[in-house]
Amino acid sequence: MSLKRHQFVWKTLYALGHRFIEKRFHFSHDKNILSSPSLIIANHVTSWDPILLALSFPKNHLHFVASDHIFHWGFISKAINWLVEPLARRKGASGSETAMICLRKLRSGASVCIFGEGEVTWDGRSQPIFPGTGMLAKAAGANLVTYRFEGGCLTAPRWAKKHRKGKMNGSIVNIYTPEAMKNMSTEEIADAINRDIQTDAFAQQDKNPIVFRGKDLAEHLETSLFLCPQCKKIGTLASKGNTLSCSCGAKWEYTEYATFSPEDPFRNIQQWDKWQHECLQKGDFDHDFVLFSDENVAFIQVEENSRKNKGVTVDISLNDQGLFKCGKEAIFLNEIKEMAIVQANKLFFSTADNYYQLKAKKGTVNFRKYLAAWKIFNDAKLKNGLFNE
Repeated sequence: MSLKRHQFVWKTLYALGHRFIEKRFHFSHDKNILSSPSLIIANHVTSWDPILLALSFPKNHLHFVASDHIFHWGFISKAINWLVEPLARRKGASGSETAMICLRKLRSGASVCIFGEGEVTWDGRSQPIFPGTGMLAKAAGANLVTYRFEGGCLTAPRWAKKHRKGKMNGSIVNIYTPEAMKNMSTEEIADAINRDIQTDAFAQQDKNPIVFRGKDLAEHLETSLFLCPQCKKIGTLASKGNTLSCSCGAKWEYTEYATFSPEDPFRNIQQWDKWQHECLQKGDFDHDFVLFSDENVAFIQVEENSRKNKGVTVDISLNDQGLFKCGKEAIFLNEIKEMAIVQANKLFFSTADNYYQLKAKKGTVNFRKYLAAWKIFNDAKLKNGLFNE
C-alpha cells in the first residue's frame, strides 16, 4: 500500500512542480524509466539534489538516504516520512545500519538513491565514495545507476543562503546490471562509481566560464573559509553583500564568475580551501595554546531514539593537545569516533557512549576547522604538524 501511495505522491508532485524547479535552477537533465529495482549513486553538489535528481525518473519513486536531522522536525518530519519515506543516516555515526536498511529496501522491490560522498561538496570537487559502497552495490542484486551533476556547486553553494542563476545539468552516466557486476570485484565497482560521478566545478568554470548571477554573492562564505591569507588568523573573516573581508583590513569581492577580485593570492574558493587545510595541518597559522574557539553555540545530546534534548548554550574551543571543550564538557579528539557537518551550520559527532550536535545560535560559526583538526589528529601518517609541535 505504501509503495502505491509513494508512486502516486511522486507522480503528482512531478506533474505540478517539475517545470518550476527546472526554471528556478536553470536545470537540464536526462529522463529515464526504471523497469526494475535500482541503486542510484550520484555526486552531491547542493541541498536540492534529491529533488533535482528525481526529475530524471518521472515515473519512479525513489527512496533517498537522508541525514537524520530531517526527522527532528515534528509534524513536518511525519509528513515527509508519510509522503516519500526517506532512509535515515545519522551524521557522525557508523553507516553499517544504513547499508542494511538500503539492502532491505532494494530486496523488497524499491529503488534507492545514495549520494556516495556522504556530504555536499565544499570546494566543487568530488570526493571518494564511502568505503563499502562497492560491496553494497554488488550485494544488492539490483541495477546500479551512476548519475552526475554539473554546475550545481556554483548555482547553490553549500555555504550560501541564496542560489544563483547560472546553468546546471544532471545526467545518467552508466547502468551496470547485476550480471555485469558479478564479474567485477567490489574495488572495481567502487572505482567505476568514482570515475562516473567525478567532477570539478572550478576546472570546468576555468575552461568554459559561465555567469552565475545573484544577490549577496559572498554572504556566509566565512562558514567555508576560516583562515585569512594576509594575517593568518582564524575566525577573523566576515562577509557582507559580495565582499569577504578580514579584521586585518584585507578584502575580496566574490564575482559572478565564482572568482575573487583581486585574484591574488587565490583565484577561487577551491584554491583558498586547499591552502587553508595545508596550513592547518602544518600548524602554520597564528595561534597559542587555544587553537581556535567560538561563542554562543547550541550543544545538544541526541538520544538513541533520535530525539534531541533541548541543549544548552556554550562556548567551544580546541587546544593544541587535542582537547575539545563544549562548555563544561571536555572531550579529547581521540575519543570522537565519527564527525560530520550537516548543511553548513550543524556539527554532529559521536563518542563510544554519546551522540552530539553543535549548532550556531547567533551569526555564523565555521565548524569546518574542527572537523579538519579531528581528521588531522586521527591521521597516523602525519608525523609533524598541528598536534606534534
